[in-house]
Amino acid sequence: MHTTVARAARVVTAAAVGIMLALSASPALAQEQVKPPVGDQPAQPSEVEQPRPLLSAVAVCADTVSSVDVHVLDDRDEPYRVTLLGAGSPFIRHQDTKLTDSLDHLATFADVPPGQYRVVPGEGDEAAGGIDVVVKPCKDIEPEKGQLDVEVECKAGWGIVTFIVANPDGGETKQYTLTTSDLATQYEIELGDGMFLRITENGFDDGDYAAILSGEQLKEPIRKEFTVACAAENAPKVKASAHCDGKDDINTAAPIVVEIENPNRSTVKYTIPAIVVNTSQTLSVGGGSTGMVELDTTGVGDHIIRVYGSDGTIVSTGVSVDNCATVKIDEDGLQIYTRCLDGKSEVTFRYFPTAGQGKRSFKVDGNSRYDNEIEFTEERYLWERWNGFFDDGTYTARLVGAGLNTVEKFTLNCSETPTTTTTTAPPAPTTTTVPPQASPGPAEDLPVTGAAVGTMVAVGAAALALGGGLLVLVRRRRTAK
Repeated sequence: MHTTVARAARVVTAAAVGIMLALSASPALAQEQVKPPVGDQPAQPSEVEQPRPLLSAVAVCADTVSSVDVHVLDDRDEPYRVTLLGAGSPFIRHQDTKLTDSLDHLATFADVPPGQYRVVPGEGDEAAGGIDVVVKPCKDIEPEKGQLDVEVECKAGWGIVTFIVANPDGGETKQYTLTTSDLATQYEIELGDGMFLRITENGFDDGDYAAILSGEQLKEPIRKEFTVACAAENAPKVKASAHCDGKDDINTAAPIVVEIENPNRSTVKYTIPAIVVNTSQTLSVGGGSTGMVELDTTGVGDHIIRVYGSDGTIVSTGVSVDNCATVKIDEDGLQIYTRCLDGKSEVTFRYFPTAGQGKRSFKVDGNSRYDNEIEFTEERYLWERWNGFFDDGTYTARLVGAGLNTVEKFTLNCSETPTTTTTTAPPAPTTTTVPPQASPGPAEDLPVTGAAVGTMVAVGAAALALGGGLLVLVRRRRTAK
């Protein structure tokens, strides 16, 4: 596997366009036609500047390990310190760049297993700097997408574009040339049979672009048009959670905490109406930044959170508040809470990192629906709730791994006792403080899960070793206009 690069420089000069991203919402929410609370418009701040340094990361598919080449598009003499961080894993490596003959800086990370990673330049801007890269197993090639695909995401008002080039047809090594319509990027690529690679670049301004893949083995060039619309009027990312710790009385309701990430270049003022009382909270969040606000305390159950932006965006999300009064820290790593509501069962499984953060497996005997791989990334317990799935009967649950071999039984009899609450007898609670998180809300035919459970990332699956005859060759030229 080999990667080389030619002259590397880039100046984004595409004309800005005013395109608003459409928000998806359920018909029920759309029909409510709720008017956002009226607040003062925030003062116009300076915008987040184009990220510096500009980055280009090449990640080749691999079924065992691969390499990630990170190019820092700067011709200064001093090296950059580049960090590669694993997402949801302890993977972390640092590498100093070397100035190449093409007058850009290169850092190569070898022996990288399939997974999600973040590339962070040592001197990158906190808001817009850094890019996410993915090393995928070669078996994940998607022939239906053909030999060229493009993905676009927004960060701090600037576009991050990933070009995916593949050789899905099989039978022979193929040579390609990848260019963009603004003539700022050119790659010479040679891919072995059944291989693909992902090239991720940052710093794209708003505009309409096209990626063109050509080569002697193609009947005609493949053209993929894409639009970057990241500067303004993009809906924020919203996360809601409720912590049962940090209160004088654990039997009281938990406050809901709302985190808002502003993906635009400029500051946006967000208004979040309270759930119980007729008040609201306002929060101004800078471009590319994240803000947090605490709402009123709310009882256990499922709730809708709405966030209104001064730029006209509206986002709705759900949060399911765990029952703080029933939370006890179990040293065996597992607690099961059951109750009956209107003749239907409600079963909550709570997992505690009492044996450290090692991976463990959970199952309920006789039904693979509830199988779960539990992995902690921080000192918070994880939980999931199943509403109406368990019929009357006695069940056996098992939690195995990280030195644990926990077996607990629980019984449901909701058809005869339609409104009751029971909890499996846990050991005496300890003084360990492990704050929980609320779930992102219910989904049809899925459990309500703790936020960390719902966002666990599989680092990658091992498959057949990379064949010695497979070839990857990339040469890149990025020229200033």
